[in-house]
Amino acid sequence: MVAPHERADWPFFRCSPTTLFLKPENMLQAIQTLEKTEYHVCHIDCSSDASFLASVVRELKWEAQFGYCPDVLNLDALNDAVRSEPFDTADDTVVVLNDFQKLWDREERQGFHVLDIFTCASRDYLLYGKRLLTFVHVSNPRFETPQLGSLPAWWNAREWFHKDRGI
Repeated sequence: MVAPHERADWPFFRCSPTTLFLKPENMLQAIQTLEKTEYHVCHIDCSSDASFLASVVRELKWEAQFGYCPDVLNLDALNDAVRSEPFDTADDTVVVLNDFQKLWDREERQGFHVLDIFTCASRDYLLYGKRLLTFVHVSNPRFETPQLGSLPAWWNAREWFHKDRGI
């Protein structure tokens, strides 16, 4: 049996289940590492409001859960959706928020709540022996959030130091 600190997902859970990535290649490598351990990967495109909504509807199986497709994102409904799917089909999941910086720049308050919802859900699912990680692609090397689920989002190990992010 593998010790908890030797698991491939340990570095991502160590400080916060929400991890920031500046360089796409670092995020891709982290995703591939988790895929090898049978993590289910949900890709959510945050580049526009329409693509974000379409991705959430598809990845969280919105229509199957609620019986309709929303015209706009309701954060309360997103919170409900994250509580059941994708965990009906996988115990270990990583939600990848591609181009998240664009969502944050469009509506910082909504961006914060999206991250907070996934962070809080992760803690809840650990109680049931399931795992939820959130990988967040940003374009600002100085990106920071207020605390999420009472925890901050942390930079990944390869981009932890300012010099690794070109600062």
